[in-house]
Amino acid sequence: MNGTLMHTNTNRGTQFIKFAKDVLTHVDTYTIPQYGDAPDDMVESWSAEHVRNQMDKYIKRMANNGRGHEDNLLSCLKISHYACILMDKLKTEAMKKC
Repeated sequence: MNGTLMHTNTNRGTQFIKFAKDVLTHVDTYTIPQYGDAPDDMVESWSAEHVRNQMDKYIKRMANNGRGHEDNLLSCLKISHYACILMDKLKTEAMKKC
């Protein structure tokens, strides 16, 4: 994580750190090689609403129950990455309003 040491004294914090590492691995080994990196990737031009729609797509896909366990885990990672992008876009929009 770019040399940043994450530490917590809570079980939920430990759970989150493990989760964050899984998402980071997904971003670095799957998303970036396939779609490129910011600011040159396709999501850079997306609106916050478009990112939310992508999250909804993967949430609905997981609810389908026709997908296997591995596909559901991958969808969860994608949703998490989109949540990060969405938060960044919402913060940027809020800063523009100030």
